[in-house]
Amino acid sequence: MKISPSASNARRERGGFAVIAMMALLAIMMICLAVNNVTLRSLDRELTQFDKRQAQRWQHATIHAAVAANLTATPDAPRVAREQQPHD
Repeated sequence: MKISPSASNARRERGGFAVIAMMALLAIMMICLAVNNVTLRSLDRELTQFDKRQAQRWQHATIHAAVAANLTATPDAPRVAREQQPHD
């Protein structure tokens, strides 16, 4: 003879399944957070490297522009600059 489960047993089984389902969802969320954290760290490193490279490029461009400006300056440029300064 089969004994059918009572209503309280059925509710307990569903309650147990709900707990397992919530724990699974929580585990999935934690995995997503960990993956996002790793990705953000990687992007931060990439951005830092990119920023350093850009700063070096701008520094080299500034140096080259200054050298080019000195090469194309007229010979009397320092004299003109001295004449324009206010006298004490």
